Amino acid sequence: MSGRRITPSTATMLAILRALLLVVVLAGIGTACALVLLDTLERREQRTLVAQAEEIARQLAAAPPEQAERIIESTGTLLGVTIELLPPSAGPEGRDADAGERGVVVDIPGRTAVLEVTDTSKGLSEDASSILIRFGWLFALASAAWLALVALTSARNQRAIRSILRGVSKFEEGELAHRIPLSGTREWDLISLTMNRMARRLSERVQLLRNQRLQQSAILESMSSAVIALDRNLNLISANHAATSLFGIEQSNRGGSLKDILHEPELHRIIENVLDSGVREAREFESEVLEGRRLSVIAEQMRVNEQKTIGAVVLIDDVTDIRQLERMRSDFAANVSHELRTPITNIQGYVETLQDIDLDDKEQLRRFLGIIQRNSERLGMIIEDLLTLARLEQPEDALGADLHPMSLSRIIEEVIDRQDPAAQRRSIKLDSTCSDRLEILTRGDLLVEAISNLVSNAIRYGPEHSSVQIEATMQDDNGLIRIAVTDQGAGIPASHVPRLFERFYRVDKARSRAEGGTGLGLAIVKHIALVHGGNVGVETVAGKGSTFLLEIPGSSMPISNTT
Repeated sequence: MSGRRITPSTATMLAILRALLLVVVLAGIGTACALVLLDTLERREQRTLVAQAEEIARQLAAAPPEQAERIIESTGTLLGVTIELLPPSAGPEGRDADAGERGVVVDIPGRTAVLEVTDTSKGLSEDASSILIRFGWLFALASAAWLALVALTSARNQRAIRSILRGVSKFEEGELAHRIPLSGTREWDLISLTMNRMARRLSERVQLLRNQRLQQSAILESMSSAVIALDRNLNLISANHAATSLFGIEQSNRGGSLKDILHEPELHRIIENVLDSGVREAREFESEVLEGRRLSVIAEQMRVNEQKTIGAVVLIDDVTDIRQLERMRSDFAANVSHELRTPITNIQGYVETLQDIDLDDKEQLRRFLGIIQRNSERLGMIIEDLLTLARLEQPEDALGADLHPMSLSRIIEEVIDRQDPAAQRRSIKLDSTCSDRLEILTRGDLLVEAISNLVSNAIRYGPEHSSVQIEATMQDDNGLIRIAVTDQGAGIPASHVPRLFERFYRVDKARSRAEGGTGLGLAIVKHIALVHGGNVGVETVAGKGSTFLLEIPGSSMPISNTT
């Protein structure tokens, strides 16, 4: 409903006009009543005067003529009127009374004269008229005072209403800390105090709800699992930070259909089943949106109470890494069992053979003992490498307090000294390129072991009469020192590259065991890089050799190769 807005000043004028109209109505009613009263009094006085005149006329008619003067004088004095005998020509309708006088003319029975009776005194009508005039003035003054009081009261009320309206507007805008000032009028002050109390209580409740919402939001946002809330029509209600990061959901997607926001059919089927059946559902599946990722989903109806369902809440976890670690752990258990079983079985078999053969055959005995020795050495290498990995998985134990800067060229020289005999047996040349001013913060034996493992692999799997290149350079973009070990071997198929640094993983299992490897060398290299804050990598092309990369943070104070 629309209409002209009434301002406080207009409301005051309307109140005054209403009061003035009431005064006019009351004045009109009072005037009409006064006129009726005056007319009634005048008629009554006139009737009384006529009755007196007729009575005097009867007395004069009954009395002798000589007593007429005495009767007129005594009666006029008694009644306070003026009595005159007039000739017949001045009949009742032949003469008017003077202004301010009430008079009548009557015939005297049996006489030829007429009687005029005039009352010159003030009658009740004149007294009433005088009283009414005074009352009128008093009424006018009272009305003026009343109108002034109405105007003042209306203005004061309008100020109070205006103040309350301003306060209500601020409350509506959310300024609940505002307080409506008191006007001094008890009724309006009671309203103001009530509204101020209401605003304070509302502010407390809003703050409580805000705190609860912030707590709930903080809990949801801090969860590592993606949480999505949907209504019964699969429209998105909310999604926490983990969900927005996992699926790329944006704030503008709120209220949109999940089918339009996230094209994950299996997830949609799970949610629809939960909404239809009301039964909690947990399932894992391969994501169609996130390639190569496996998702674990737990969906359940979202209820206000036991009877009313308003939607569904979905908990989503990316379990790809967990399942991969479980697979790696399973593979590691199987691989380590297999790797340990092979030398143990060989040792047990040859020991049993030695127990059955003639010990006088020295050559046969030496051959069997040599096999037992090689298998025991292999068993010892595997155990030693496993212990090394276990130690490297505790970085504080791997490095600890004995971390110190070392010249990288000196480390590479020590690696070459260690691996040179194996290289000479296969006629492989070891070349190195490293600046004398490169240094690294490490414990020397760890980095020597890592580079040695890379060089040993390059010698073992590279062709005879080839070379192995060791190159160390400083990377300007990230401050890392890159150590590259390049061989001229057959290269590694691309399908094997992602798993090269896993424990016991071999590209060519038969050749690896024949060459005496444990399958743990590259895993050890990776862990040594990690405990130094670095990383590993490989660049390989089938048929053109491989380059294994070890990147380690360099020292901030380069030194010359003098230590």
